[in-house]
Amino acid sequence: MNASLRPSRARLAVLLGALTATGPWAIDMYLPALPALANDLGTTLGAAQGTLSAFFLGMAIGQLVYGPLADRYGRRPPMLAGLALFTVASIACALATDVGMLWIARLAQALGSCAGLVVARAVARDLYEPLDVAHIFSRLMLVTGIAPILAPLIGAQVLALAGWRTIFWSLAAFGAVLLVFAAHRLPETHGGTPGAARPRVVARTFLAILRDRSFLRPSLIAALGQSTLFAYIVGTPAVLIEHFGVDPRLYGFFFGANALGFIVSAQVNARWLRGRGPARLLRGGLLALLIVASVGLAVAWSGIGGVWAVSATYVAQLGALGFVMSNAGALALAQQGARAGSASAVLGSLQFGIAALASSAVATLTALEEVANPVLAVALVVAACAGLAFLLGRRAVSA
Repeated sequence: MNASLRPSRARLAVLLGALTATGPWAIDMYLPALPALANDLGTTLGAAQGTLSAFFLGMAIGQLVYGPLADRYGRRPPMLAGLALFTVASIACALATDVGMLWIARLAQALGSCAGLVVARAVARDLYEPLDVAHIFSRLMLVTGIAPILAPLIGAQVLALAGWRTIFWSLAAFGAVLLVFAAHRLPETHGGTPGAARPRVVARTFLAILRDRSFLRPSLIAALGQSTLFAYIVGTPAVLIEHFGVDPRLYGFFFGANALGFIVSAQVNARWLRGRGPARLLRGGLLALLIVASVGLAVAWSGIGGVWAVSATYVAQLGALGFVMSNAGALALAQQGARAGSASAVLGSLQFGIAALASSAVATLTALEEVANPVLAVALVVAACAGLAFLLGRRAVSA
């Protein structure tokens, strides 16, 4: 794309951030409603949490579809189709009469929302060099990082005033507005590559990407980092509301305060990139994440400090992730060129696939008699993922 036609970096970050926000909003806005939702549908909290795992599964699968489509037909058509699906699926969530129907609707909702993640990363890669892509990703975190702060707060108030179904009606309206917005403002940055979506071509492209160590290792680090985030997201309703007895209306304030660490560190990361580079900052972020995860495990095991100590470790954990996620993603896509759409899809699929396993592990550990404590369950999964990411990062990231 001609440099003169590029939107400004700030404006692009707002545009792409809004498009990628469908996923975070769909994940975070209904978290305070999980206990009430489970009660209304006559199911258990564990089954209600399973709708989150369904969403993560849809995000993992859907990105493998949108990536090749974005390389074949350009960036705009898959994005617009995804937003339309997200809107319709959100309506289906609002109309669900049992947890099985909600599970299917959440899966479809995820299949629609993941278009934003694939296309946003591909557009950034189309327009900018690797260092600038890392900047864009950090700015995206500023925009999408608002979701973990505002979504639970708004969701809790909507729940109190109008019930959990209205949360999904609100998401449907959000998707419809974004569909109109994207149709008028999203630039086409890739004209499309004929044959890129043919099954054999897709399979060869995916295999080539997975064999590329410059892609695979940073992608696995990003996936393990995101797994610590999703373990936290899935576990916090049980940790804060069920275990510590936090009022659902106050849950959003705890959740939002924790997310501030993520936003602040992502912006510090953007400022430090020029002098230090993404590889160096990633290594520092991985070390910080490992230290925080170890402290969090000790706090969970001992029970010292109660809800405030646990929340402090969550703030620090998300702060460390601000240095991990954007840099790992930028390094993974740095050498992918024309296949950036497919590479972005594989990156996202790895992230959400491994994160889905981590979120399921939280629920499984919570149910075990030997654990039977959501605080400890979250801490164990976070510590395991942080440790693996740190070990992989010692060999995977070059200066």
